[in-house]
Amino acid sequence: MMEKNRLLILAPDPTRYAGLIKGFGFDDLELIVCNSIEKAEKEAKYCNMILGEPMRIVPVLECAKRLQWIQSTFAGVEALLGPGKRTDYVLTGVKGVFGPFMSEYVFTYILALERNLLESYGNQQRRVWKKIG
Repeated sequence: MMEKNRLLILAPDPTRYAGLIKGFGFDDLELIVCNSIEKAEKEAKYCNMILGEPMRIVPVLECAKRLQWIQSTFAGVEALLGPGKRTDYVLTGVKGVFGPFMSEYVFTYILALERNLLESYGNQQRRVWKKIG
């Protein structure tokens, strides 16, 4: 008989992710919710999958002896890559989710710089009323 998959969830609100995953009805999946690194280090050795933010995963990576897969909740997974880092598991990241948000962020920042909004805001905080630009 095949052993149950155990998913360790490492996020600021891991119960939210657990609730979403439970909604899919994966009968062979046991969810382990961790709010602290200490608890995660104890649970990681029994889990073959991890879901979470890369910087939360790094401290427990060496404890995860059964690890097969990490699903990052971030697009960037650089914290899990590099010389001396483990490579004996599948690593997947979030792709195609943040594109529209990133486009809006970049456009807004360009507009803020062009219109001197940061300088204007600083002046407003200091109660300096002068025309900029």
